[in-house]
Amino acid sequence: MAELNGKRAKRPPACIQCRKRKIGCDRVKPICGNCRKGNKPNCSFPSDSGLSPQSPAAPLAVPETHQHQRAAPPPRPQPQLQRQRQPQPQPQPQTQPQPQPQRLPILQPQQQQHPKQKLPKQQRISLQQQQQQQHVQLSQRQQQQLRSKHRFTPPIKQDRFVIHKSSARESSHTPPIKEKHLAKNVPRSSDLSALQQIKEYNTKMELLRVSNQRIFSAPPKNTPKTQSYIPRSAAPRLEKNPVQSLANTNVELNWVQGPAIFDPADTPYTPRDAVLTELPLLQARLFELQAITGKQLDSTYLSLEDPSVARPTGEDYDDEEDDDYDSNNTDNRSQRLSTLDHQQQLGSGGKPTSPPANSIDEFRDLDPTFLDPNEVFSIFQKNASVIDENPILDSPSSIFTLKFLRNRDDFLFKFMEIFRGIYGEHDWEVRDIPDPVANNINDKSLIRFPFPLQCLAVIKKYIDIVKESGSLIPILDPVDLLKALERELVNNQTFVPKDLTLSQLVTFGLLSLCLLLTFETLSSTVLIVLKDAQLDMFKQLQQFLPFLLINVQVIKLEVQKRAPSTESVDYLKFLALMKYYYSLTSFASNRISLDFDEDMHLARHQSLNCEQKNEQQIQLWNFICKNYLRRHLFRGQYPVFTSPECGFGSTPIADLLFRKELDMLNSHTDLIKYLQSKDHIISLKRVILSRDSLKTKYADLSRKCLTPASLINGVVDSLIYRNTSLYVSYFLLLQYEELNDVENFVECYKEFLPLIQDTIFFVFSNLANKNFAGYEFLFINQLFTLMSTFSDMIFGLYCRGNFAYTNNTASEASDAERTETQQHSDLWILILRKLFMLLFDYSKNCKIVNPLLLKTTNKIVIILSFDSILNDETKTEKAANIKSMFSGTNNIFERIPMNRITQFNVKIKSISESLINSDFYNRREPFKPTETETLSVTKDNFQRCYESFL
Repeated sequence: MAELNGKRAKRPPACIQCRKRKIGCDRVKPICGNCRKGNKPNCSFPSDSGLSPQSPAAPLAVPETHQHQRAAPPPRPQPQLQRQRQPQPQPQPQTQPQPQPQRLPILQPQQQQHPKQKLPKQQRISLQQQQQQQHVQLSQRQQQQLRSKHRFTPPIKQDRFVIHKSSARESSHTPPIKEKHLAKNVPRSSDLSALQQIKEYNTKMELLRVSNQRIFSAPPKNTPKTQSYIPRSAAPRLEKNPVQSLANTNVELNWVQGPAIFDPADTPYTPRDAVLTELPLLQARLFELQAITGKQLDSTYLSLEDPSVARPTGEDYDDEEDDDYDSNNTDNRSQRLSTLDHQQQLGSGGKPTSPPANSIDEFRDLDPTFLDPNEVFSIFQKNASVIDENPILDSPSSIFTLKFLRNRDDFLFKFMEIFRGIYGEHDWEVRDIPDPVANNINDKSLIRFPFPLQCLAVIKKYIDIVKESGSLIPILDPVDLLKALERELVNNQTFVPKDLTLSQLVTFGLLSLCLLLTFETLSSTVLIVLKDAQLDMFKQLQQFLPFLLINVQVIKLEVQKRAPSTESVDYLKFLALMKYYYSLTSFASNRISLDFDEDMHLARHQSLNCEQKNEQQIQLWNFICKNYLRRHLFRGQYPVFTSPECGFGSTPIADLLFRKELDMLNSHTDLIKYLQSKDHIISLKRVILSRDSLKTKYADLSRKCLTPASLINGVVDSLIYRNTSLYVSYFLLLQYEELNDVENFVECYKEFLPLIQDTIFFVFSNLANKNFAGYEFLFINQLFTLMSTFSDMIFGLYCRGNFAYTNNTASEASDAERTETQQHSDLWILILRKLFMLLFDYSKNCKIVNPLLLKTTNKIVIILSFDSILNDETKTEKAANIKSMFSGTNNIFERIPMNRITQFNVKIKSISESLINSDFYNRREPFKPTETETLSVTKDNFQRCYESFL
C-alpha cells in the first residue's frame, strides 16, 4: 500500500523462527504472534538494514560493556526496563559454570546489532553469560511486574507496517529524528486517525457479516473454532494519555479503540481489504460531488496503486520478505477482494486501466436524490404508511402473493376496503374453525392404519398410476413399503409411539405419507375413472385421512423427543417427504403445514451439503434443495440457503431432472433476491433485463423436456415461471402508471395480454391432458393458485376501464373514448364469466372439490356481483357511492390514446373467443349473482368468502 507521503513503506524483517518454519510473521517485537501462540520464547529478529541500533524502533537495554564500545552518539535516557534492574553481580569463576536458564525475551529483548559492528567471539560469550546471570538473579516478583508492564497488546495492522500501541506510547516522548530513520511501528502523522476509524468501522461490519454467515451456515463436523477478534473485555485497556505524532507536533492523534480489535494471527482480513471496501464508497461520493458542483472532475477513479511511484526492485527490494508477508495474508483467504480488484484495475501490461463499467452501481452507491425517478422501480414502497398501520394485511417477504399485490394496486386496495366495510356493517366475525387434526395431537395419540389388505391395495394403485415415481419422488420406494407392510401390520394396526424403535417410526411415517400421496393422486384427477371396488377403497381412504395426518405429526413429535434420533438420515428422509407432501396438498390445515424449512436446517446440520461420495445422501440433498427452491420461489420468497456462503453448490447433482432446471431456478433466485434487496434502490431497467433473462432460461429448459418424467417435471417449472412473469409484468404496469409513462405502459400491456392468454390455455390444457392423468397432484395446487392470481389482475384492469373519466377530466373525454374504455372493462368481465363456467364444470367431475378451486370460484362470484351493482339501473345511488370512492385515483387509461385502447380490445376479444366460443357460451344460461347489495356475501358463506381473499 502506498503511504500517505507517496513513498512505499519497507517492512521490518521477519523473525528467525518464522523464517525457518516458512510461515508468515506479523513482525511484532519483542515476540511475534506465532511464537507467542506456540510458546516459543526464543523469538529473535535479524538486524534491520534500514535501522540503526540507536533507532527508537526497539528501546533495548544495552549492557555497559557494549555501551563503551560505541562512539560518538549522545547518551539517551534508558528505558524503564533498565531502571528497575538490580545491581549487576560479580561474574563467577570459570571453573564453576552456572546452568544456563532459558532466556526470557520479554525481560531482555535481543540486542539488534548493526551489520558493520561485530564483537569478538570472547566478548560475545562474556556478554551472554552476564545476561543469563541477570535473569537468574531477578526475583519472581520482579519478573511478574515486568511481564505485567510489557504485556502484549494487539497491534493495529496497516498495509505494509504495524503500529504497536505500547511502542507508540513509549515513543511519544522520544526526541525527533530524521524522516529516513522513522520506525515502521510508530504512527507517522495525525492523518492516520482517519484510516484507523475506517478500519474500526470495517472491523465491526466484517464481524457482523461473519456472524450472519455462521447463523445460516452449518460447518462440517469436527471443524475447529477460530477466534477472529479480541473482545473489548479481554483486550488490554489503553492509557488516557494522548498519543502525539513523532515530529512532536501539537496535533494529538485520535486513537480509537472500539468493541473489537483485529487479531492479526487469526483474522482472515487485512486493513487493505478494509480500505478496498471503502474505495467504492469514496468514489461514489466523488460522483455526487461532481453532480452537485456541475464541474467535471479530473479523475474519479481511486486505487491503492500509485502509477507515478515505481515498484522498488533490485537491492532495495526484498522479494523474499514480500513473499513471506503475502503468504501470511493470502493463505487463509478465498477469493480476496483485493486480488480481484487488482486484477480488474491492471491491464495486460500491468498498468492501471480505466475502471470497469460495473465498478459503481449508482442505484446502490449514489444518493437517491441524484437518480432519475423514471429509472427507479419504487412500486413496492406504495401505500407504505397504510401498510405500517396494518402490517397483518401485508406479506413483505412474499412478493408473489395476492396480499402483497393488493396493497400496491390502488384499485384492488380500495376494493378490499369496500369488502371489509360490508362485513363490518353486519358485524360478521371470522370464526376460528376447529381443526380435527391439530386438536387431537397430544402425548396420548396413537398411530393408526387401515386394514393391511386395504393398505396393500392403495399402495399397489399408487405404483400402477404413478409409474414415474422413481424419477419424480426418488426418496419414496413403494416396493420397500409393501415389504414393511407385510412385516409390521400383520397382527396389529394401532401402535403406541413410545414403544416403537426409530426404524419403525420412520417406516410408519413413510407408509402414512405414501397413503396420503395416493389419496392426492386419485382426488386430483378427473381422467381416471374408478370402478365400484376402487371407489369404495377411495371412500374408505378418505374417511381415514385425518388419522393419517395425525400419524405424521405424532411420529414427528416422538422422534423430536429422542434428541439424538433427529440426526438420523432415515428421519431426514421422512421429514423431507413430509415437507414435500405439505407443499402439494390443500387438505392439511395451515396449523400443521407451516413452513419453517425444517428439512433444509436438518440436512445442513448433518452436512449433507458437503457430501461427495454417498449417492443416496446426495440424492436426498438434491431432492430437499429442489423442493425448497420450488416452494419459496413460487411465493416470491428469497431462498436464503441457496447462497454460495451456505455451501449450496458444493455437493454434486445426481438428480438429472434437477440438473436440467437448475439454471432456470438460479435465474429465479437472482431476480427475487434483487427485488427484495434492502441495501440499494431497485433499477427499473435491471428488473426488465432480469425478466428477459428468465424468459431465455425457461425457453432453454423447454427444449430439454423430452422424456415423460421431464415433461411432467417441466409443468411444475412452467407454473413457477408463469407465476413470476405475471407478477413482474403487472408490477411493471403499476410502476409505469405511477410514473405516468404512457408509452412504456402501452408496450408492457401489449406483452402482458399474450401472457394472460397463454397462461389460461396452459392451465386448462394440462387439466385435460391424458398423458398427465394421475400426475395432476404434483402441480394442481399451484395451477389453481395461478388461476386465482390472474383473476385478481384481470379485475384490476377491469376497474381501470370502468372507473376512467370519473374525476375532473370526465368533461374533457369524448363519447368515443368513454365507449372504448367501457368496452375494455366489459370484455374483461366476459372472460371472468367464462372462467367461472369452466371451473364450475370441472368441479362437477371432481371426486372431491379442491379447496383452492372453491376459493377461486367464490372470488369470481364476488367480482361479478360488484359488476352487477355498477350496471344495475335500480341501484344508481350505490353505484355512485362506489364510483366516488375510486374518483381521484391515478388512472393511466385516461391518458392512453383511443386507438391504442381499440387495439387492446381486439386482442382481449380474441382471448375470450379462444377460451369459449361465443355461440356455445350464449347457449348456456349466464351466471346471475344473488345478494348483490352485499356482493353475494351472506352470514352463512361469509367464512368462505373471507378466506377467498386471504
